[in-house]
Amino acid sequence: MNLATKIVRFGVFQADMQRSELLRNGIPIKLQDQPFQILRLLLERRGDLVTREELRDALWPDGTFVDFDHSLNASINKLREALGDSASQPRFIQTIPRRGYRFIAPADIAQDSPEPQPPLPLPPPERSKRGRLARAAAVTLIFGVVLTIFGVVLWWGRGGAPEQQAEVVLLTTDPGMEAQPSFSPDGNYVVYVGLAPEARVQSLYLKQIGSENIRRLTWSAANDTSPKWSPDGLQIAFVRYPGRRDGAWGAFDTAVGTLMTAPALGGTERPIPQGQVAIFTGLNYRLLDWLGDSEHIVVSDNAPAERIASLFILNTRTGKRHRLTEPPVGFRDLDPAVSPDGRRIIFTRYGTNTLQSDIYMLQLTPELRACPTPRQLVGDVLHQDL
Repeated sequence: MNLATKIVRFGVFQADMQRSELLRNGIPIKLQDQPFQILRLLLERRGDLVTREELRDALWPDGTFVDFDHSLNASINKLREALGDSASQPRFIQTIPRRGYRFIAPADIAQDSPEPQPPLPLPPPERSKRGRLARAAAVTLIFGVVLTIFGVVLWWGRGGAPEQQAEVVLLTTDPGMEAQPSFSPDGNYVVYVGLAPEARVQSLYLKQIGSENIRRLTWSAANDTSPKWSPDGLQIAFVRYPGRRDGAWGAFDTAVGTLMTAPALGGTERPIPQGQVAIFTGLNYRLLDWLGDSEHIVVSDNAPAERIASLFILNTRTGKRHRLTEPPVGFRDLDPAVSPDGRRIIFTRYGTNTLQSDIYMLQLTPELRACPTPRQLVGDVLHQDL
């Protein structure tokens, strides 16, 4: 497919083919011409093998470049660096040894790249006092209209008119259980936990918003739960724990799980070093969330030698962790949610074997340490969906 005038979106990236520009979350990324042309060829034939010979003929026709292997490898490395991709754990560009490359991520052909618009002409200079007075009167009128609209909106919000009802949009219609959605930072995809009617374990599924296409993201013989999309849009963290041979896990059962990450749009999963956590297996518990650096996560884990679930911060690259909360005996801290600025954590403190809970907020220092005492926000919340 010829993409010469198109914008192609994949993950948090978009490639403007007409301008030869790569953007990440709307921000241009510096990328040289040859790596971008390789990206163009891979996107035009996404899912198919593009051989090294085809890349050579397209970028260096008629033998115009002698050291082809070195130049192609360098261009592929620069492209992967721009995409935050890896040859060993590819999210976008898969290497087929000694043959070529394949673009493996889902991509959308968004639209034609808009034509650049000429600048608007400057207004002619005012030539008389009458013109200035007319302009002032127009500004006054517009200001009055804005104030009137603001007053109507304020009156409306205070009950002067009925509130508009929120619209409920159905995202999935597959049979079975679907829960714990996590949206990609650009809002184009959602990952969730699914359990088909005949399935014995939970898996992660990926759906593009506005599309009927649903793709299974994990294929383990164990249960996968608590998926969470990283703020940079490149990976999904989740917990994997074994199935139970004598039947389904209960809401208050415990199991030892492994913290995992997977490329956001498919690829090789990776266990986080030192990422074993003792978890409560109730489906609707949230077990983790990312911090804003897309490197650390906050996770609920049974404290060592205790049956009390506390919150920890863990480095997904090194496995180093430290404890954030110490709930009283008979309580457990779950459902962490990190604020957009990464400085606060909201979590739920449950009593043992009860659905009553309190909601707390914990402040973090710049060193990602907890301020001494979490603050209770809401008390005696009744959970009926566990």
